[in-house]
Amino acid sequence: MSAKTIKHRTCCPFQLALLPGVLTLAALCAPYAVAQSQVESTPGSTDLSPETEIRQYRVAAGPLGRVLSQFAEQSAIILTANAEFTDGLMSEGLNGRYSVRSALQQLLAGTDLKARFSGAKTVAIYKPVSAGNDQAALPLMTVTSDSLGSSTEGTGSYTTGTLTTATKLGLSARETPQSVSVITRQKMDDFQLNDLQDVLANTTGLSANYQDSDRTVFKSRGFEISNYQINGVTIDNDPFTDRFDAIIYDRVEVVRGSTGLLSGAGEASATINLIPKRADSDQFEGSVELDAGSWDNYRNVIDLQSPLGWDGRVRGRVVMSYQDADSYQDIYHEEKTVLYGTTSIDLTDQTLLTASLDYQKFEPRGSSWGGVWMWYDDGSRTDFPRSFVVGTDWSARVVEGTTLDLALDHQFNEDWSLKASYIRRESEGNARLIWTAGLPNRQTGSGVIIQPARNSSTAVQNTYDLSLVGKFSLLDRDHDINLGYSSMDLKRERFDWNDGADYPVSNIFDYTGDVPEPSWTGKRHTSTVNTEQSGVYGMVRLSLSDRLKLIAGGRQSRYHYDYVGRERYSQDIFTPYGGLVYDLTDSLSAYGSYTEIFSPQNYLDSSGRQLDPIVGDTSEIGLKGEWFDSRLTASFALFDTHQNNVAELDASYTPTPLQDQAYVAVDGVRSKGYELEVSGEILPNWEISASYSHHNTSGDDDGDPSSNSQPSDVARLSTTGNITERLKIGANVNWQSEDWCLCDSPNGPEKLTQKSYAIVGAMARYELSDQVSAQLNVNNLFDKKYYSQIGFWSRGVYGEPRNVLLTLKARF
Repeated sequence: MSAKTIKHRTCCPFQLALLPGVLTLAALCAPYAVAQSQVESTPGSTDLSPETEIRQYRVAAGPLGRVLSQFAEQSAIILTANAEFTDGLMSEGLNGRYSVRSALQQLLAGTDLKARFSGAKTVAIYKPVSAGNDQAALPLMTVTSDSLGSSTEGTGSYTTGTLTTATKLGLSARETPQSVSVITRQKMDDFQLNDLQDVLANTTGLSANYQDSDRTVFKSRGFEISNYQINGVTIDNDPFTDRFDAIIYDRVEVVRGSTGLLSGAGEASATINLIPKRADSDQFEGSVELDAGSWDNYRNVIDLQSPLGWDGRVRGRVVMSYQDADSYQDIYHEEKTVLYGTTSIDLTDQTLLTASLDYQKFEPRGSSWGGVWMWYDDGSRTDFPRSFVVGTDWSARVVEGTTLDLALDHQFNEDWSLKASYIRRESEGNARLIWTAGLPNRQTGSGVIIQPARNSSTAVQNTYDLSLVGKFSLLDRDHDINLGYSSMDLKRERFDWNDGADYPVSNIFDYTGDVPEPSWTGKRHTSTVNTEQSGVYGMVRLSLSDRLKLIAGGRQSRYHYDYVGRERYSQDIFTPYGGLVYDLTDSLSAYGSYTEIFSPQNYLDSSGRQLDPIVGDTSEIGLKGEWFDSRLTASFALFDTHQNNVAELDASYTPTPLQDQAYVAVDGVRSKGYELEVSGEILPNWEISASYSHHNTSGDDDGDPSSNSQPSDVARLSTTGNITERLKIGANVNWQSEDWCLCDSPNGPEKLTQKSYAIVGAMARYELSDQVSAQLNVNNLFDKKYYSQIGFWSRGVYGEPRNVLLTLKARF
């Protein structure tokens, strides 16, 4: 078989304008890069987070040594000082939002001491050498910790200190009685996980189903993932109208299992929480990244942030990215544009306003609708090359979206805070595609008919969330509480055009995508769907003893669905939440939890009553540990998930003029399994993220197997280490067990199997100077040929062959 490769290359002015744009913005922002009088940087240090990250600090006034110790506990740096320098000195402390630099200047005010940064996370307090004082400025006593906060950018870590997705209480992973994973900014940068699809495909317990050239569905524990959030606020995500680039995110948090407490409706699979980058620097800084890779893959990124005024209380950040790439698939080509801007404003020392706006557009050409055929018309198996794809030079599935994210955080005191959030997202998908009917003949290549189709969809959603978090005392113990309200309204509309005329392909083996595009007439509005859901939620974390914590709560939800002119219904449901965490040691905890989530449905029983929503409940027990100031975390979980109230046709029902069908509620799919994960720093400058997950799904409690379109076992490993001060190397491995489906073949239903396989990648980064680095990533190092999806429309999609990406990055 032969196939011709058609390349699409365009010269984009955006690419040429990147470098001048950086120089212009740098010139405009340079006046803000003012050195602090009592804070210095040694040559070779990098002015990146955490020392420039803005945080809330509350340190009581008192002796300077004690004040510095308390400050160290609240920051993410290593701070050292000579006790002789601090003896007898007092400090007024801190109460407000500061960067580490500005905080140290405040703490050292009125003394002759200074702070020197000797690295991204190391600060020394010293007394300048003066006449008659031959004491060196070398610190003799370490007074701080090296713990992590919630933000991961600049930490170099594969884990984080606190999470918000599961409870909004700001707990660590060990304190959270559910399975949680975090994909940090460092891991995304190390392995060039530039698209959200790449991030999720490298996440514990998740598996990807690549339906065609543009659409990907993810599953966890046997169920499809439908719950997504931005900054803890629920959004709707549909592959027809939504897609996300990872460059604008600080981290991605994933909570597996039933997550109805904060998500509302959905599947008992997982919730994906996207945490964007923030404007947290008190000085001008930024980076420029240039990528070049296989198949003419070019990508440029600019990331700039700076204080904008009001003595640093107003800060801004801009991230811009453009990618222009061909593909291992013939004909296919994609352009991606990402624009992101965010502003943080300290209205008072206790009140922070954050406003963000992002625009993302994914514009492919040569898009396919489904994968390649698995059988010829005589029933024998096909073996197309990986480069083969059935698209045209005009077929495309264009997706673009704009997201406005507003948040107001107010800290009443050390114990109580209020956060109000609003997200508006407008997205659109425009598809001009071809469906390929029939099966090819093995000898002649005939038998395939191209059927053009066009449609478009729009989505507008508004989400509100109000959350009050605080502490209270009861029976001489401190406890935590979270009370909140959330609501979301979503409107989706669809438009269709008349289908184009059928186009028979004379020989699929000579196919080049040269198919005439129809004139596309008869545009019409085909559907409007309005969805509204709201809920009040609450939880308490009770300290039953020094080692035992109970988290209990629930959510009362109302869900309304209106498929205009066709179907309309509403449902109300209560979703409980319960968890126990027991500290076995200072580093190891045991936990157990019971959680639920609901999925609405509109079926009637024999008496005409609407069936209750489908409920997915998850029972989970496990162990969690953290070491080295939480820089290394580990977990082991056993889970059991049931679907209840699934509608099944009532065969005993006799139709009536008012109701032609009736249903009964039965048990649905059951999923049981376990997950093991280790993340963080196992040795100095050696990061690791390793996991193994197993699940077994059955159609009922008797254990009958259901569709196995998701592999039952998945293992993932990503690790990097510094070989020298300037050289970092790493590797990642993604392995999965076999998956199979019963597909329609010319011979009738036939089992189709993708055997287990492992995909290996490697990376190396060399610091050419203190500001410039070069990085090389190799994906599918051993060029494994495999199907990344089988079964969707009884077809398959090949995974990517070996490819490389070279990245040059400059920081300033």
